[in-house]
Amino acid sequence: MEPNEAEVTLAHELIKRGLRVRRQIPVPIEFDGLQFDEGFRMDLLVEESIIVEIKSVEKNHPIHPKQLRTHLVLAKLQLGLVLNFGLERMKDGITRIVNGLPEPPSPMEGAE
Repeated sequence: MEPNEAEVTLAHELIKRGLRVRRQIPVPIEFDGLQFDEGFRMDLLVEESIIVEIKSVEKNHPIHPKQLRTHLVLAKLQLGLVLNFGLERMKDGITRIVNGLPEPPSPMEGAE
C-alpha cells in the first residue's frame, strides 16, 4: 500500500470510529527568534494529541523513530506512532514513541 493510500484510508477509519483526525498538518520551526513555515508536515494528527507518521517501505529504518521524536518535540506533543504498511506483517511495522514522560523505574531499583 502506498503511503498516501494508507493515510487516506486510516484517516477515514479513525473518523468512522468517532475520532478527530487532521491530515498533512504543517508544523513551523523556530530558530534564532524567527518562525519558518518550512518545518515539517504531520501525516495525521489524531485527537490533537497523537502524531501518526505513515511509511510504506520493505524494512523499518532507524531514522523513522528519530524523525518522529523530533516532530513530537517541535509540535510540543508527547505521543506518536510510526506505521509502516510495507512489511509483510503489520505488527512488525508499528513503533510507539513517547516524548517527555518520566521513565518508569528499572526493575533493579528497590530490589535490594
